[in-house]
Amino acid sequence: MDLEKPTELDDMGKATITELANMITGQSVTKLHNLGFQFDLTPPAIFTGENMEVSDTGVEALIVPMEIPQGKIEINVAIRERS
Repeated sequence: MDLEKPTELDDMGKATITELANMITGQSVTKLHNLGFQFDLTPPAIFTGENMEVSDTGVEALIVPMEIPQGKIEINVAIRERS
């Protein structure tokens, strides 16, 4: 089977990444819930572009940078304690 390599992040690519994020989030939340943690979730979102900045002083984020043949990707996992 010969697969075509994507050259840009099109709608299908974004949908695929969003679905992957949903699966990772679901597995993580299930495992953490079984350990006694409780969550309010926000569905994953994709932001694209150069020199972006998203700021919220009440949120800590774990940033996972990755380099793929099509460019750089950052996965940000934001955590905020319930008040």
